[in-house]
This record gives sequence, C-alpha cells and structure tokens, in this order.
Amino acid sequence: MATNLLKSLIICFIFITRIYAMDDVIHVGSVKSSDVELGDEIAKENTNEKIKDFFTDNDGNVLDSEEIPFLKAQIGEWKILTAKKDKRKICYAISYPFIKIGNHKEDRDSYLMIVYMNRSKQLLNISTGYPTKRGSKMHISVDGTQYQTSVTNENIIIPHNSQIIVKKMLYGKKILIKASAIIGTYSVDAYDLADFKNVYLKLAELCD
Repeated sequence: MATNLLKSLIICFIFITRIYAMDDVIHVGSVKSSDVELGDEIAKENTNEKIKDFFTDNDGNVLDSEEIPFLKAQIGEWKILTAKKDKRKICYAISYPFIKIGNHKEDRDSYLMIVYMNRSKQLLNISTGYPTKRGSKMHISVDGTQYQTSVTNENIIIPHNSQIIVKKMLYGKKILIKASAIIGTYSVDAYDLADFKNVYLKLAELCD
C-alpha cells in the first residue's frame, strides 16, 4: 500500500500547477474534528522515511523538505498528508477502494485523493490505475446521486464538478467510480465515506 501512496503523490505533484489555476469554491461550517490520529507513531515515522527516500536522487539530493508531503494522520481508510508548494501549505487525503469490479483484468493501483489548498479551494483527484479513454465519460455516484465528467487525460482525472462532488461526499456513505480503459475494458471502484466528514475537517484544521 505504501508503494501506491508514493505513486499517487508523484502524480499529484505533476498537476499542482493546474490545481492552483482553478478557483471553484465550496464552504462548510467550521466544526472541530474528532479524528483518530495514527496510534502507532513508529509506523508513521517509517512511512515518512520511505516518502523522504522516494524524493532523494542517486546523489543524495533531497527535494526541499517543506515540499515533501509527510503523513500526519489516518482517519478510517484515509491517509492525510501535508506539504508546501511555493511557500503555500497544501493538504492531501488519499484512500483506496474497498471493492474493485469490472472486466479490466490487469493489476491496477487506483486511488481517490482530495487536494486541499484552503477552505475555498479543493479538488477531487482520481486515478483508475490504467490509461483511461480520452473523450469517454467517467461516472461517479455518491449514495446513488449521479455525476459524470469528461476524460481529458489518460492517467488522472480531475472532475470539472469536483466541489459539488466533495460537498456531497461530506454526508455520504460510499462513492462509486466507473471508467473505461483505452483497450475497451471498464472498472468500478468503491470507496468508503463513513469517516470523510472528519477527514475534511482535519484537512481544514491543518491547511486553513
């Protein structure tokens, strides 16, 4: 799972410039989070050491330590990390599917990520773990409420209606994501939202 996390973070960093350019807004009430911090500090430190190693080149040069996203907490199935980009603090929440179905048979590392810059700027960041078909529609369902977004990039999808979906996720139980691969197969991933409201509040606490 740590390998999945590192892959997810690298992909997300590639898209940071695009993320900063987007200004859609959602607001939620300011409520104190009652999150559950990682109980095993050693496990957290080990994960952060692996992250640091991942951002170190063969000559031992390390990316500016402030820009490396480090694990801060885990709430339910979500890992929460923080980093800085151009002196601005950014928070990430990453989760992996509890169910994967479909006829896409290749192994794949799919994930769902929330990128939180501040209370007025957050984005949904989705990877299916395979090259998706450009021009196809990705279907997203939060407790039966349907959304769709056009696929314009093969490797990562940032829905144009991210804020609407994230707001719905705050009160949801699960989110389903269906996508089509270049080769004509499809997949459906299911993510648990039981703890997502507390996750969002933790992001706000760390990054606002």
